[in-house]
Formats: sequence, structure tokens, C-alpha cells
Amino acid sequence: MIYFGTRKDLLNWRILLLFHKRTLDLNYWLLKLILNISSLVDLFSDLSVTPNCETARRQLLEYYSLLQTSHLTHSVLSSLPLPRSLDPKNPATIPSRLYTLLILIRDSLAVLIQLPFFLVPLVIHTPVYVMGRLGAKLAEMEEETQAQNKVALGLVSVLLIYPATFFFVWSMLWYTRIGAVIAAGIVYLFAVSHVSLIDREFNRFRNGIFGS
Repeated sequence: MIYFGTRKDLLNWRILLLFHKRTLDLNYWLLKLILNISSLVDLFSDLSVTPNCETARRQLLEYYSLLQTSHLTHSVLSSLPLPRSLDPKNPATIPSRLYTLLILIRDSLAVLIQLPFFLVPLVIHTPVYVMGRLGAKLAEMEEETQAQNKVALGLVSVLLIYPATFFFVWSMLWYTRIGAVIAAGIVYLFAVSHVSLIDREFNRFRNGIFGS
């Protein structure tokens, strides 16, 4: 980091910069840069200047670390066009109460319609979730071990539940060959629909919370 001193030291910089008249324009912009950097140094040296100083300094450090890890610069980011919804020049439209209420009713009805298709798979997959919870409690201080235990015990539970479900459905079809094919297809669609439903609802929940 280059240290330019405080504002009292800028007089010496001005004398040195203006010594050569041919570089007057360059000196002007360099002097302006030095003044701005010196102002930033004075701002972050005295935390009593503004109550938001500590927050601003932490956010600038986080922004700088993100630029370093992503191998980007501020000029590159500032040159990117913003979407219309994030452009501060465009006024943001606030939805009305009636529109918000209609969205709430629509989403509530969509959840209620999907609820019967979710409860039955949830009940059948309950041993998987219970075993995963028990596996996480075996290593409460190690997150990686918790994840491994959840995967291992959950996989064992799935290998027990799906064959049992298959034989139960097959028994309802009198153990015929066509019944075995139908039971296998039902179990497969049952597993795929349950996983896709969980992923879809999780993504919807994440988008609603984080807005991403």
C-alpha cells in the first residue's frame, strides 16, 4: 500500500508536481487522486468521523476480497450493464395490496393441490429422514462426518424401503409378471417425483428468501 500522508503533507506534493509545467494536466489529476486517497486515509483512521465508518470499512474490505478471489476489478464490474430491475435510474414499482393478496392466494392453492402428492411420499420416506438425523447426532462436532453419516444411513434406509414398497405394490397386483413391471414403474416414478418435488420447493423457497 502506498502512503501519501495527511492533508498537511499535500503542499510538498503540490510543489513537486507543479515543478514541471509541461505535465500540468497529469499533475492535476495525480494531485486529485492523492487528495482523494488522503481523504480516505483520514476517514478510516478516525472512527469517530461518522457512525457508519466501521460498517463502511467492513463492506469495502469484503468487496475487495471478493474482487481478489474472482480475479475481477471494479472498472470491469462498473462497465457491465445492469438489468432494468436493478438499475437505480429506473423507479421501482411497488405492487398493490390486491396484487400481493392474489399472489398469496395463488401460491397457497398451488401448495394445497400438491399437498396430497407430498404427504404419502413423506410418510414412506420418514425412516430415511429419521436415520439421517440419527447419523448426524453421532458426530455433532464434525460437519463432514455428519454429512457422510446422513448419506450412508439414508442410503441403507432407501435400499430397505424401495424393495418393500415394490413387493407391497406387486402383492396388490397378484404377483403377476405385468404386475411386477407396473410395480417397478410405480416405485421408480414415486422416487423421481418425490426428489423433484423437494428440489422444486427448495429452489422456490431459496428464491423467495434470497431473491436469487
